[in-house]
This record gives sequence, structure tokens and C-alpha cells, in this order.
Amino acid sequence: MERNTNSKPLDQFIDESSLKRKTPAHENVVDIKKPCLDKDEKQIEDGEIIEDESSKNKSEPGKIDQINRKRKVALLLAYCGARYHGMQKNPDVETIELKLLEALCKINAIKSEHKEAYLVTNDNQISFQRAARTDKGVSAARQVVSLKMVVEESFLEDVNKELPSDIKVFGHERVTKKFDAKCSCSGRSYEYLIPSYAFAPSKHIMGPSYRISDDQLEVVTDIFKRYIGTHNFHNFTSGKHFTEKSAIRYITNFKPGKPYIEDGYEFISIEIDGQSFMIHQIRKMIGLCIAISRGYCPIETLDKAFKEDKLDIPKAPGLGLLLNNVFFKQYNKKFGQDGMHKPLTFDKEQESVVKFKKEIIWKNIVEQEVKTSSMASWLKTLSNHTYKENGMTNVIPGNEGGQKGAFPPNSIKHKQTKDDKPEDIFVIDKNISKENLKVNEEKVLDSVKEEIS
Repeated sequence: MERNTNSKPLDQFIDESSLKRKTPAHENVVDIKKPCLDKDEKQIEDGEIIEDESSKNKSEPGKIDQINRKRKVALLLAYCGARYHGMQKNPDVETIELKLLEALCKINAIKSEHKEAYLVTNDNQISFQRAARTDKGVSAARQVVSLKMVVEESFLEDVNKELPSDIKVFGHERVTKKFDAKCSCSGRSYEYLIPSYAFAPSKHIMGPSYRISDDQLEVVTDIFKRYIGTHNFHNFTSGKHFTEKSAIRYITNFKPGKPYIEDGYEFISIEIDGQSFMIHQIRKMIGLCIAISRGYCPIETLDKAFKEDKLDIPKAPGLGLLLNNVFFKQYNKKFGQDGMHKPLTFDKEQESVVKFKKEIIWKNIVEQEVKTSSMASWLKTLSNHTYKENGMTNVIPGNEGGQKGAFPPNSIKHKQTKDDKPEDIFVIDKNISKENLKVNEEKVLDSVKEEIS
């Protein structure tokens, strides 16, 4: 079978994919505005409690007059989520919002009591909102948050001194009083960085020596295309019923990039663009595509997943997922050229963002994948899923996608040693000959091609 010859080094690949990336399709789509209905995210308009004039003029000497100088601002930040339990605040655990608000408080950009009120009681006097949520371990190259705060000339330098090295604020822009990073966002763009062996047309292949063929990459691309458009994604999240309108989502782009080599592994960056996504949606979309590619279920399973019956669909690991960008098309069109506000594109910050993405986020994903074999471990759990209306045959332990249960007997992980050769970890079952493995791979590839066509 012909092998792909288009793999590129990481430096060359990321420069091309990040700096020269075209505007996602949803930027040219008329956005359907939806009200923000989350009960725990209600805003106090203008972000502060109204005080009378006498109290405003009694600021203590030496203290910042925050009430008069506070402005609604949009912040552009990036972070590596490996050490954190998600973007949004979460009691008793480290989150990105917690670290950001602590840093803003230390430089007097927000008041300590306002920070505590938001984190503890959800009393949002600073009108804090993020453009997109990210789950535990998930990173972001371009996240935008909005809030009311004081911005000094040295703000970027000051706040980044107080932030850990895996979180960085790159820019800020003044926005309108009613701007809301979540409700004003017209689209989100994600990436999923994954070893190419995950899409091998065989249940037995999982090792660094695998290189995806042009034919197999085309098969994967065709599977991804089936997600594009408006569909009911109730099977790709938790707690949603088919009849709920919020389960309907619009996907504008879903495609793999060119493979590249890093630390002996071949990786593929997958682009996913849409108006909005539900919890675990992208990871389940990736998970089902992998299951189809490897022959665990037919392509028809994807079409059935959009229908009313509940299906057992695997959830891919969170390690490779990152929020790549957020867009504000309608806001930019209405206010970006009004003479008082700038469009929220942060163009001048893009080079610095790409550098952070390359040196912090992607580096961590690759290092963790090589060190822990996260994807290889997860692939061994695919046989536990039924891909039908009934549930899993064996519930998987927490780190691999479930809460209880055990792996099937043949899924014990092989630990690589310094004496192992690449072919020693290339297959799960050592008793399978290379000839039979090749025949099996070709059968799965032909089967998937036939089903797609």
C-alpha cells in the first residue's frame, strides 16, 4: 500500500497551519443569536452595584478609585490545560479562571471582594464571562474573556508576572458595556492533535512506526465530512435528549491536516469549526471516527447517531484537544469601526500566540503522548463498546472514559522497555503474523471505502 510522503517537521507544519490558515467557513454564515440561559451565568448589567454619589467620592487616600476607572474589557489569553481542572471556576480545584482572577486581584485590576463574590457565591459584579468552556486537561491557544476591570499602561507586563508560565495574557481591547464573550461569540474553532496510528485500518496497530497512507487519510477525511452541517448531537454529549433543541449544533468545518513527525511519532492536527459545542462533543465525534476507521463499527453508526435512539459511543482522550480560536463577526461588524472600539481579531498578537502554542501547548501534548501512550491505552478500550442501543460490555475505569469496571482480559497494556524495537509495540496481539495483519488492514480499508461510496 502506498505510504504518505507528505509528513513535515513540527516547526514547518505549525508555521504553515497556524499563520496561513484561512478564515473558517462560519465567518461567512449569518449567525443565529441565542440567548444565554445558563442559570449560573446571569449577568448584572454594567457589572457593578449602583452606589450613590456620596459613596463614590469618599475613596480612601492611596487606594485606586476602581468604580470610576473600571471599564468593560476583552482579554486574549492562552493556556496549557494539563495541570488544571478546566477553564471555568470549580470549587476546591485549580482552574484557569481561578488563576486569572487571582492575578488580576494582585495587580488591583479588580477588587478582592468582587473576586471572592464571583468565585464563592457566583455574585458576578465584574460581569465576568468566557467565550468558550474547556474541560479538564484541555488547552487554549486563543481564549477570550470579558469583564469590568481597571487597565493600567503596564497591565500586560504586570498580570503576566503574577500568572504561572503555562497561562499568558496576550492582549486587551475595550468593548461595549453589553459585550458578553459567550453570547457575542459567533463561532469557535478547535484542534485535536492525535497520533496517526489511531486511524489505522486495523484493531491491532498502535505504535510510533506507523505512517498513515494517502488512501487511509482520504477515508478519514470522508468520515469527518459527514459531521459538517446541522445535526442532532444528543449522542455526542451527556444528559441531552433527542427532543431538546440545544442538542442541535451547526458544524462548518471538520478536516485533518497534513501529517508531521515529532519524537519518532507521526501526528495529525484535526480542525473542527462550529457555532458552539457541548461538553465532550468533539471528543466523542473523534472517538466514533476512530472506531469506524479501525473496523469496530460500520459507517452507518455515524448516521444512526444523529437519530433518536441512544448509542454507546466512545469518548477520545482529552489530551490532544485545544481551543484554537473564537470569533465575533456580528460584534466586529457593528462596533469594530465605530471610532470608539476596535474589532476583536487581535491580529498583532498572532505571532506571539503561535509561538506559545508551539512551545508550550503542542510540546506538552507530544511529550505526554510519548511518555504515557494515552492514545494507545484508550484504543484498547474500544472493544468494550457496543456502538448500539445497549450499553458497554465492560465499563471502563475513570481515566479511560468510564467510572467503574475493568478492561477485557486481552487489553493489558504492554510497557515499552529500552530493549523493545518499534515492531514489538506495533500490535496488541504478538501471535498475529505480519501477513495476516496486512490482509486484515486491507480488508477494513476496502470495507470502509465501499460503505462511504
